Amino acid sequence: MIEKDNMPPKWANRFLEWYCAKNLLDEIQGDLLEAYYYRKEELGHGKARWWFIWDVLRFFRPSSFQKKSINSNALIMLKNNIKISLRIINRRKWASFINIFSLTLGITAVALISIFVVDELSYDQHHENKDAIYRMITDYYSPEGEFDYTGASHPLPMAKELVNDFSEIAAITRIGDDSRYVRTDGAAQQENAIFVDNSFFEIFSFPFVVGDKNSALQFSKNVVITREMAEKYFQSIDVLGETIEIRQDDKFTAYLITGVVERIPTNSSIQFDMAMSYDQVDYYSWASNSWGVRIDEIFMQLNENINLNEFEAKLKDHWKNYLTDAVKESKSYKGDYQNYRLQALTDVHLASDIGSLWSTGDPSESYTLSIIAVIILLIGSANFTILSMGRSTLRGKEIAIKKVIGAKRRQLVIQFWTEAFTLSILAMLLSILLMSLLLPSFNSLADKNYRLEDIINLRLLILLPSIALLTGLIAGAYPSLVLSGISILDFFRKKLKLGGSNFFTKSLITVQFSLSIMLLLGSFVVFQQIKFFNVKDLGYDATNVVVLDNNMNNDPEKVKVYKNLLESNPNIAGVTSINSSFSRGGFSSELEKSDGSKVTYSMYFVEPSFFEIMDIPITMGRNFNVGSSLDSNSVIMNDQFKRAMGEDFVLDGNIKKFRNAGLKDPQLIGVTKDFHFQSLARELRPVLMVMGRSEGTYENILVKMNQPLNAEMVQFLQESWYEIAPNAPFEFNLMSDDLEAQYAAQERWFEIVKYATIWALGLATLGLIGIVSISITGRLKEVSIRKVLGANAYHLYFILSKQFLLLLTLASVIAVPLTIYFASDWLDNFAYHIELNPLVFAGVIVFVFCLIIGIVFFGTSKTLRSNPVKALRME
Repeated sequence: MIEKDNMPPKWANRFLEWYCAKNLLDEIQGDLLEAYYYRKEELGHGKARWWFIWDVLRFFRPSSFQKKSINSNALIMLKNNIKISLRIINRRKWASFINIFSLTLGITAVALISIFVVDELSYDQHHENKDAIYRMITDYYSPEGEFDYTGASHPLPMAKELVNDFSEIAAITRIGDDSRYVRTDGAAQQENAIFVDNSFFEIFSFPFVVGDKNSALQFSKNVVITREMAEKYFQSIDVLGETIEIRQDDKFTAYLITGVVERIPTNSSIQFDMAMSYDQVDYYSWASNSWGVRIDEIFMQLNENINLNEFEAKLKDHWKNYLTDAVKESKSYKGDYQNYRLQALTDVHLASDIGSLWSTGDPSESYTLSIIAVIILLIGSANFTILSMGRSTLRGKEIAIKKVIGAKRRQLVIQFWTEAFTLSILAMLLSILLMSLLLPSFNSLADKNYRLEDIINLRLLILLPSIALLTGLIAGAYPSLVLSGISILDFFRKKLKLGGSNFFTKSLITVQFSLSIMLLLGSFVVFQQIKFFNVKDLGYDATNVVVLDNNMNNDPEKVKVYKNLLESNPNIAGVTSINSSFSRGGFSSELEKSDGSKVTYSMYFVEPSFFEIMDIPITMGRNFNVGSSLDSNSVIMNDQFKRAMGEDFVLDGNIKKFRNAGLKDPQLIGVTKDFHFQSLARELRPVLMVMGRSEGTYENILVKMNQPLNAEMVQFLQESWYEIAPNAPFEFNLMSDDLEAQYAAQERWFEIVKYATIWALGLATLGLIGIVSISITGRLKEVSIRKVLGANAYHLYFILSKQFLLLLTLASVIAVPLTIYFASDWLDNFAYHIELNPLVFAGVIVFVFCLIIGIVFFGTSKTLRSNPVKALRME
């Protein structure tokens, strides 16, 4: 007998036998074994084994491979197994439908959400120099030395000084963002404009269709437009030398088109319809010399081989060279005042915590959507696996008979896995069809504009088969590896337990219930929070208030005429003006109190009629008096500002050290009730209201209607506008719509969670129906014997439903604490939010219990009504 240590590696020898052609195997194997024993004597056992492995791998080449015929037995058996799988699907239509449908929904959810997540992660990857482009951002700190927030806006003169002071910078550009009205021959239309430096197109890769990127913005009255804009206004991209009128500083001016760029990719952080130079706008011309106004973002391209950490260390305190006022103020701070640092271009889109000009994504959205996709896939896969296991167990006699007539375990393993893979591949193909059908709805839900060609790509063609194969592998593992190895006698002696009664299956069912309950509870929490937003008293009445953009504020007399014309209409309750309507922004500032602490506040310019029309009561003092010259240096504050002022609050007194908006130590003449001019996600802020000096101060006109806005009143507002200012664009919106837009993200999340809940709960319900059916089928003899012995229907129903109710109880114990944890964390994002209601949680759990009881009842009712003699005779 040959000792084990004298033999070459078994796995290598088997690998040789597997790939080597039969007519070559004896000769090659003999030579390798002869060489092995020779080397063992000369070099020792260890080296001989390594040489043997090397020789086996060396012969692994096409000339040594077995030549397999396309009509081989393996291929014939595969075809036969696929036929058997299709017959089983046809014979067990309901169970197969649940299997395929569950997995189809799971794969579809993962595929759609993966498109969204990958798109979010792919922002700004199209720029040629993306790895060398950075945005400069600033970390701000409180006087106590604690981090406050991060911003991306900087003074306009900063960019020029950075280039002069740092040789590491290859190119730099400022970017400002705003909308502008544009016209050629017809009516003016609003377009998205950016204001940049000439180096913008050198840094960023926005390909030019026509024009030269190096000189396109060389002169002040030049403009670069996108392909869409060229086709929109000129029906052609050959527009070099054409002019277009752009409304700047309240008047239309002709601009020369010097370039057309390709369509801006949807996954670009920087979006625009046209690009212009900073010096084209009077406001930017003024701000270009001001270090106290932060209105732009700065992007830079660094030279090659720059040590980023060393450069950031030098950049950190660069502001101290120019911001003299900030340097003085920083001396009273316990820690840092502010620090400059760089942010990679590819990180800009997902930096939702940084104040930015651009619409940013939220990383938590991608994470949450990924979790939801995994939940749906888990539930679908659990259905697939549980039902596959349960159905396979009921085929015990079939397996035993196949073994009796000579079937090997390997053949049974292949058959079961073929059946699992057939189901999963069918689900994969159906998911592609379902994705194309659901794409428009998904676009609406995710606020995207994906096309079918965005779905069918290499990434998805790898993802879908991977999910299908992995699911098929897991689902077929139990019947393939467990059932195929059980002895024949165990099948006939009924020693085999139902697949649905083992620990693994129970765990899957518990996970299904837990995830479904979590989603259901989560959807109720989101719904209640949104309802809270809609019903909470904001402190003013926005009902039937129309917000007009004051696009003729450069001519105050026309504004007065227009407002008088509106007030003459009996359907209008009143008209007033404000510098920026609620939820549309405004501006903030700080006031230093007598004790040295600061109050951050928001400021609004309003008319005296504003308080009455918006139903904001003045609780102390009085309103502005239009006829009083003293009120031009007076202010009204809200209760929150009064509380923040503390001992400095003196009604009818002057606010010391106040220097803002042309006011100097203004008189405090009144206090209003608090009102929420921002989203309820934010804390109530101190507000200061000042009377505007002229109609030109106000950006919005507020029109209070006596009834809901209708087409007739819209026509009246528009015709009256164009009668007075025919060249000024007419734009309006409802204040209620502006307020609702603040919660668009939450509304979208509710829709996502709602549909995910319906999806997941539907899958879990289908799975439960299937597993109940299998469970009853497996216990048919037991139920029949109990009926013969006198058991009543209620007792039998309790026996059959007991395990499912116990699993649901365990699932509830798991799901409720997890939901409370995650829901509380989500609600903490809002300054004003609901409290979690135990009754809602209890109601959801009772609903799920009733659902399960109903499913089990309808699933068992037929069996409980059947004649037990038939079942026993069949056995």
